[in-house]
Amino acid sequence: MKRIFCVLILIAVFCSCGKRNYNEDFAQGADEELNRQKEREQMMEESFRQANHVINYKEQENIKSFINRRKWNAEYRNGVWIEVLSQGKGEKEITEDNTVTLLYTCMLLNGGKCSSDSVEEKTFNVKGDTQVPFGLITAVKMLKKLSKARIIIPSALNFFISEDGEKISDNNTLIYTVEIKEVK
Repeated sequence: MKRIFCVLILIAVFCSCGKRNYNEDFAQGADEELNRQKEREQMMEESFRQANHVINYKEQENIKSFINRRKWNAEYRNGVWIEVLSQGKGEKEITEDNTVTLLYTCMLLNGGKCSSDSVEEKTFNVKGDTQVPFGLITAVKMLKKLSKARIIIPSALNFFISEDGEKISDNNTLIYTVEIKEVK
């Protein structure tokens, strides 16, 4: 009996010495995996940031080259290129509280058309009309009633939801020639 008792005690001692805490091991492994995942995500984000920087730089260089070839006097302001052809006679600048009616033509930087060949009219609220490129709204705020201007909108300030999806893709630079007809 003593012998069996001693054997049981020895088995218990040996088993308890090798006993591992599986919960701690699992938690440590999960933490390590989460850290590796975070590192991979940070590396991917940095890669995307660098790629976007390169893409934006190349697009700006293409725009500058386009402006220089045509000998336009466009300035870079608030994310868009604008050349005021004639300053309007309006007393006040256009703000987010205004509704604007303008005549415009639009083309792509690569020479393609993004609307009909004719001059079109558009009325929109400056505060934010999703059917108007954000860059156009930004540029219109720099003009007055009866102003005429050329506006080049980089793809980052292009349509978010395009009503003309077959003609305008997300990565196109838009060129507008506008005339502000009415400001309310």
